Amino acid sequence: MRRVDEVLRHNEDCSGGYTMCSIYVMRHALRPDGWSDLDCPISEEGKRQARNIQWSCDVAVVSNLCRTKQTLESSRVVVQEKIIETDLCREYMGGSRPDYTDTDLKQNGGKLKVETRQEFAERLQRFREFLADLATKHKSILVVSHGVFISALLSLQRGVYNCERFPYHAPH
Repeated sequence: MRRVDEVLRHNEDCSGGYTMCSIYVMRHALRPDGWSDLDCPISEEGKRQARNIQWSCDVAVVSNLCRTKQTLESSRVVVQEKIIETDLCREYMGGSRPDYTDTDLKQNGGKLKVETRQEFAERLQRFREFLADLATKHKSILVVSHGVFISALLSLQRGVYNCERFPYHAPH
């Protein structure tokens, strides 16, 4: 787990003062080997990974895919206020990826669809705006999402490991 950094944000309710909002991003736990279902559960190893995460936050944001919700449920994270499920932070389902076919996506009850890079970029921007709005209302937020989405969100050129949590700085 990475060191926690605080994010300064302007708070109009405090007469122009500043308050702190910490936003953390965690990749879902390991899925079972050989599972091709796009909305698959986490594995027993994934549950063990998640149990190693002990933390508290005001709000947790998870994607609409079950492995992010199961990662949060299997962890020892205490969510003080609410859990928000949104498809804004689900995995990128790029049309050029050979492992995601239209047939695969249709089998998931309409939760998933192939999207262009432009559609993904627009969804990513909507999520950033959603997160920035949440940051004005809460002191700590945990986002549980997927590797490609997290890498795009953070513009990282490094790997994102299962159940790794690290700070995210909200746009101003």
